[in-house]
Amino acid sequence: MERSPERLSTKSGGELATRTDDSGAEVPMSTSYQANVYLDDTDGLLRVGLRGQAKIHASPQTLADRVGRLITETFNFKL
Repeated sequence: MERSPERLSTKSGGELATRTDDSGAEVPMSTSYQANVYLDDTDGLLRVGLRGQAKIHASPQTLADRVGRLITETFNFKL
């Protein structure tokens, strides 16, 4: 996520550490990802502004995959 909603920022009581860029937008200070999830609200309990936590399950990676990703994220190779 390149820009963060202001309500997620620690400056607004959220849990995401952000900094303000030159245009005034909040930018996450660490790598952050946005996920969209469909929630079945049959009981009508969900309201705008509620927050929660989730656990994301991903496929396992080999050690070689992890090292390769670390190298490509650490060094910038231009051909």
